[in-house]
Amino acid sequence: MLLSELTSIGAELLPIQSLKDHLRLGSGFAEDDLQDGLVETYLRTAISVIEGKIGIVLVARNFALEVAAWPTQDRINFPVRPVTEVNMIERILSDGSKSALNGDAFQLIPDSLSPRLQATGTCFPSIAKGQSVLITFGAGFGPAWDDVPSDLHHAVLVLAAHFYENRAGSFDANTPLPMVVQSLIERHRPVRLFKGV
Repeated sequence: MLLSELTSIGAELLPIQSLKDHLRLGSGFAEDDLQDGLVETYLRTAISVIEGKIGIVLVARNFALEVAAWPTQDRINFPVRPVTEVNMIERILSDGSKSALNGDAFQLIPDSLSPRLQATGTCFPSIAKGQSVLITFGAGFGPAWDDVPSDLHHAVLVLAAHFYENRAGSFDANTPLPMVVQSLIERHRPVRLFKGV
């Protein structure tokens, strides 16, 4: 499975002023917007980190999921949530050309914990060797920053502020998140009932 983001969050949707207020950056000066580029960068980084930790898309955008083989014959779980719509399902042939698959053969199950694409019949159409299927879909709480739950909104601001205030430091995948951010996102982490599920 290969997941790619087709659209990004517009700068006008980001809570730039909220982060500047959180950081207590000065205002009322001619250079008020001097830090906006840096603030935007840290907001985007914080959003990306939090979305990656909890598997939730905060602001609505479009994604593509390419599969070379179905994990099961009749359903495939989306790697992110909440999924709001399936836009198109196409077969990618070995020469790179695409052909649309019959949308009636698929049904979106918008489960809040594990959204999935379900076959309406007994199984999905087969995928021949050298071919793949491309599923384009929309995911996210909504098109505006105000659609994001308040705890996740606050987690983004705290993490973005942490990155801003520690910009000379080094971070990698093993660097723990600040405790307050971990607490805020904990209830949104995916529930795993059994090992490996």
